[in-house]
Amino acid sequence: MSDPEQLVIYQLHIFILGISPMIWRRIKIRSDSTIADLHYIIQIVMSRSINCKKSTSASRS
Repeated sequence: MSDPEQLVIYQLHIFILGISPMIWRRIKIRSDSTIADLHYIIQIVMSRSINCKKSTSASRS
């Protein structure tokens, strides 16, 4: 899929269940991305949210 005319951008809505308030992110990823690329992107966008949630919860204790 290296032809630019065949390149598609997918928009994904990712959320974590069982957490209140709900943590979610909307990302856009190219169709020529690999599963490893997707995994790396999810780790980056979601890890900040989880770390912020843990910090907020810890400071309330």
